[in-house]
Amino acid sequence: MFLNDTNAVFNDPGGSSTITNPYSTDPPTISAVSSISPAQINLVRAVAARNPNTVVILNTTNPVLLPFLGSAKAVLEMWFSGQEGGTSTARVLLGQANPSGHTSMTWPRHATDTFWAYDQPAPLYPGDHTGPHLERLSYDFGNASSAGCANRLAPSPTSCTDENEGIFTGYRYYDKLGIPVMFPFGRGLSYTTFDFSKLTIAKSGHEADVSFDLKNTGQRAGAEVAQVYVGGGPEIPGVQQAVRALRGFERVELAAGDTRRVTIHLDERSFQYWDEVTQTWKFNPGTRTIWVGDADTLDSLPLSGQINFQNPAGNGPGAPGTRPDRTPPRIRLLSSRRQKIKRLRSTGLRFRIGVDEAVRLRVTLAGRFMSRGHRPARGKLRRLVRVTVTRVNAGKTVTVRLKPSASLRRRLRGEKRLPGVLQVRATDVAGNTATRTKLLTFRRYP
Repeated sequence: MFLNDTNAVFNDPGGSSTITNPYSTDPPTISAVSSISPAQINLVRAVAARNPNTVVILNTTNPVLLPFLGSAKAVLEMWFSGQEGGTSTARVLLGQANPSGHTSMTWPRHATDTFWAYDQPAPLYPGDHTGPHLERLSYDFGNASSAGCANRLAPSPTSCTDENEGIFTGYRYYDKLGIPVMFPFGRGLSYTTFDFSKLTIAKSGHEADVSFDLKNTGQRAGAEVAQVYVGGGPEIPGVQQAVRALRGFERVELAAGDTRRVTIHLDERSFQYWDEVTQTWKFNPGTRTIWVGDADTLDSLPLSGQINFQNPAGNGPGAPGTRPDRTPPRIRLLSSRRQKIKRLRSTGLRFRIGVDEAVRLRVTLAGRFMSRGHRPARGKLRRLVRVTVTRVNAGKTVTVRLKPSASLRRRLRGEKRLPGVLQVRATDVAGNTATRTKLLTFRRYP
């Protein structure tokens, strides 16, 4: 059986994306999760009563309510699969292709199980309130004011969106409030089964490698999407942290009975939070829980373990500290690789560099002159300028200005394109060094 929602090609007038406001009469209706029409629901139940092997195929734009779920043998969501959707669906139904997709959205159980319409029993963070939050999605404030209004003119002068849910969007909202869902974020089945085992977590500095065995325990080949979630760190006043956050995943194809050792790397950002005061990412040391499985629900996360990052002496939670000896500093090259020759000639190249600990920087810019007037130097890599920054504090981003000499700037006049290489060498207080390079392209833009 094929079903479509209200935005499908065959526009079903029975579906709905609004419901009567269950909390008040102003506004009379609110946005809600779409529902398959009563006629389609009755049809599925009637067919399934005669044929217990009924499979329902959905062509929808978003998650929809499925009141008939207990009647159907299986549900296959094909979304809007284009002009070859019929062929693709037939291949899956006939077993010629093994479905292995995982949903990137949470499927709610009820129409009001959304971050704006749910009757919150508890606030998400200090300062939030209980109850529904209709202001979070195109709420009609009328003549009233909303400090968090995102856009007064869309979709109408009296309508506004106040996105005050913080970091708790998507699956993080359901996890925070413990809301039961129909299908969790990351859920997906196939014609085979998989087993996770033998979890190990190897820590390196502020990063970690999560390794585990993944086995195809079914009778046919298939693909599984292994997912790694990271729990929140020690509580920090004023900082919102998710119950768990997806920080890595990998699609693994396995023949029937095969086992593969999978390693997913968790970078430093996996254990950081955004500090609004300093406008930087900060590391949060302490104990974290790591979950491994194939969807954001404890029933689908069979493996779990803990990792502990020690808090360096003298530093509070999130304060970047000195790395262990012999560990090189980390450098981030933040500016674009595409630059203008005119700007290099006039004001020089301004390049943003971020570091995670106190370092000394040596920045070198080299380039290749390409015009015919620069023989025999044409095509050879030549150093244009070198700058030394004696100290950059931990967790800071510095803008380095590199301006070539007057003679080199004159030579740049005839260049239409100049390939360049930026090299950054960082040295920390322990004498550890790290070098990063970035290829640049200088062009004469019209």
